[in-house]
Amino acid sequence: MRYTDRNLRCAVILALLCTSTSCTLSAPETATAVSSESATALNELTDAGTSTATPESTKEAGAMETGKEFRHPQSGMLINSLLFVPSKYPAGNWTPAALDFEDIWISAADGNQIHAWYCPVDEPRAVVLYAHGNAGHLADRAPVLQNLNRLRLSVLIFDYRGYGRSEGKPELAAIIDDASAVRTRLAELAQIPEAEIVLMGRSLGGAISAQLARRLKPRGLVIQSSFSSLSDIAAHHYRMLAWMVPAGSLDTTAALQSCDAPLLLSHGDADATIPIGLATKLQSAAAGPVEFIVEPGADHNTPSSVAYYQALDKFIDSLP
Repeated sequence: MRYTDRNLRCAVILALLCTSTSCTLSAPETATAVSSESATALNELTDAGTSTATPESTKEAGAMETGKEFRHPQSGMLINSLLFVPSKYPAGNWTPAALDFEDIWISAADGNQIHAWYCPVDEPRAVVLYAHGNAGHLADRAPVLQNLNRLRLSVLIFDYRGYGRSEGKPELAAIIDDASAVRTRLAELAQIPEAEIVLMGRSLGGAISAQLARRLKPRGLVIQSSFSSLSDIAAHHYRMLAWMVPAGSLDTTAALQSCDAPLLLSHGDADATIPIGLATKLQSAAAGPVEFIVEPGADHNTPSSVAYYQALDKFIDSLP
């Protein structure tokens, strides 16, 4: 599936000129299926992450992702309309093959209904709350859910407000609160304490997962292709205008400094949207044990490699 191509630098400059008090940006994820039934079988598959050339059928165009922690009375609606890239139901494939899921609805604090898919497995090794990137909706991530189920992980993925079947309009502060409510519901479904849930997110979802980890230490934290803060991205792309972005805008670095949960961090070394140097800042900031997986030749939208899933498999085994 292809999404509207939004140039990163244009979106950054729009956000800066709108003088938001706090916002952040990244780019969407893609998923590719790993056709193994066990972690051992992963060794026999082609490594999808060793080439910068991603097939068009699995590549999402470079839409930018962003959020806003605090509502600006004049520019908040404009920024959200420019920088979130949701798709709405019924667009997309909502009945993917080889994926068993249950539709779940969670009531947000303001009454909006947040939609999720719960994909449990028998005798799971871990229970995962997955936060996706800024574009599309949860149904687009079916291959990721299949891969995680193959590793015997029960997974719940939710759509941000305004995405898929979720009600409301995208706004980051509300989305983080929604994610907290979703974690509470997942704990009820899996019949485990919230602190035993593994948080996993890609790009924007990685930043959201870090904020949840800051609120309550998870069993483990998995962050893919994410960023340190909006101000760091602005400094990279527009050094002369970076002063307009508050340093604390969705600060993933600060979140990791305050949480010592085991962390699996990954990033492509050819990521032109979020430079890998911003991921190394996250590695340095982590208060707990951290493993950093570099995906050779991978851009922001390159599917995760077999080597990555092998590392994830070992990471799950290592969790307390």
